[in-house]
Amino acid sequence: DPEKMHATLESWSDNKQNMINKYVEEEKTVADGGSTGYFGQSGWFVPSYFTLPGNSDTVDWWRELTRLEVIGQLPRWNTTGSDQSICTTQYCEGNLFYGNRCKQDPSQCFEMFHNDYTYDQGVIEEQINGLDLNLTLVYLHSNFGRVLQEYVDARKPFLAYYWQPDPLVVRLDMKRVTLPEYNAAAWATHNLTSAAGLLNCDYPTSMLRKFIASDLDTTAPTARFLLERYHLTLDDLNGIMRRHT
Repeated sequence: DPEKMHATLESWSDNKQNMINKYVEEEKTVADGGSTGYFGQSGWFVPSYFTLPGNSDTVDWWRELTRLEVIGQLPRWNTTGSDQSICTTQYCEGNLFYGNRCKQDPSQCFEMFHNDYTYDQGVIEEQINGLDLNLTLVYLHSNFGRVLQEYVDARKPFLAYYWQPDPLVVRLDMKRVTLPEYNAAAWATHNLTSAAGLLNCDYPTSMLRKFIASDLDTTAPTARFLLERYHLTLDDLNGIMRRHT
């Protein structure tokens, strides 16, 4: 059946427990193929050329964004404009999200790029407030990749929500900004709809997994054997993406 999916080789299974319970545990139409061999993680990303003043070290630690000479390299509030941003949830104003430090006087704040407010809804917003940073969020949707590419072509610094592994991270040579260590108790307070919390820690890491159609045991046992043994390191995967993106 050409419409049937026989396997997925990179599943972020942390938020798919209901599907795993149904298809793997109950119906047994899908088998857990094990780990891909590498972790995934969402977070804050910058281009590698966004460096600290006076040296060549990439801005890769959140506290560096508390320094005006660092965060001041980002586009100032309203540079991109609300006409390119789409956010209809209750915590946005005029299609933008304003961190607590920016609500009274956004002229002293700087833009961070987000692709879609429904992705990890409310998390980046709460992190901005929890870390008490002078940031507003611009939700670029279908323009996200184009805007980031324009910044890279012009070698202008930017800060964006994204995830790895992903070809865009490799192609634009982006580096992940480290936030305070992940804390499960803090994440348990996250409020999806209001973004009213103060989430002051990093994203968790996710061991990415493979899932394989159970009937491959009989219809394509050689393929099942291969898929179960498919295993890469993150360096392997990034090398493949670097050569083919």
